[in-house]
Amino acid sequence: MFSCAGCKQSLPKKEFISCSKCKLKYDLQCANLSSKEFKQLEPQFKNVWKCPECRSKEPKIDNTNTPVRSSTINASCSKLSCNDSMELSNITLRKKHSKSSPDAASNEYITVETLRDMLKLELANT
Repeated sequence: MFSCAGCKQSLPKKEFISCSKCKLKYDLQCANLSSKEFKQLEPQFKNVWKCPECRSKEPKIDNTNTPVRSSTINASCSKLSCNDSMELSNITLRKKHSKSSPDAASNEYITVETLRDMLKLELANT
């Protein structure tokens, strides 16, 4: 008796499907097929069916028709301005933060005792 490559349970006598590539056998639930769908499948389809693991290893679909950003420079702009605008088009500019002086920072210092008391209070509340 064979076991399902997906769930490792024993396979039913007739309702299972074999991968045409790795030859492993799958029950209908692991193959994502209903009993009705399985009975309606043509023998040619059953002979070329591939399991999810083998399908995931296949190359994905061709994407040669996917539009991409043009790399050509607009002929109407001057050489310097186009280069500058192309270089800056992909740069995110961030606002500079003003540096605060140490005096502007909080003058309150936490002592070890204060920190210990705060931690005890937090732990007591949990």
